[in-house]
Amino acid sequence: MIIKQLLEIIDKDVDGELLNAFTDEFRGGRNPKDIIELLQSQNDELISFGIYVVGEINIEDSKIKKAIKEELYKLIEIGSSYIRILSLTSISSIILEESDLNKAKSFYARIFEENDDEGVKALAKKLYNKGNG
Repeated sequence: MIIKQLLEIIDKDVDGELLNAFTDEFRGGRNPKDIIELLQSQNDELISFGIYVVGEINIEDSKIKKAIKEELYKLIEIGSSYIRILSLTSISSIILEESDLNKAKSFYARIFEENDDEGVKALAKKLYNKGNG
């Protein structure tokens, strides 16, 4: 359902007002499970909107937050280069919010070692080094 709604908004939205209003629905209590549906879509535009919403709202439900993190982890591995970078940036804020710096640095090191995307590797290295400063 959310995918159809968002595609219709994207087709009509000229100046971004409709997308902003749609984002506000999540701030106002729209079910955050809809974000998971966006992250699981095969459309980079829908996925990137889902990632954007993750960064814009506070997700209280720990089960939903965990499911969103799992989807972001998957996207770091299988998404396009653009989606991988967005996902890494988004999941970084979640990791830093809920854990210590050492866990975050370990995550960045693993991403740097295991990912073959040069843009993702560069971002992981930058985030790792930022933790040293």
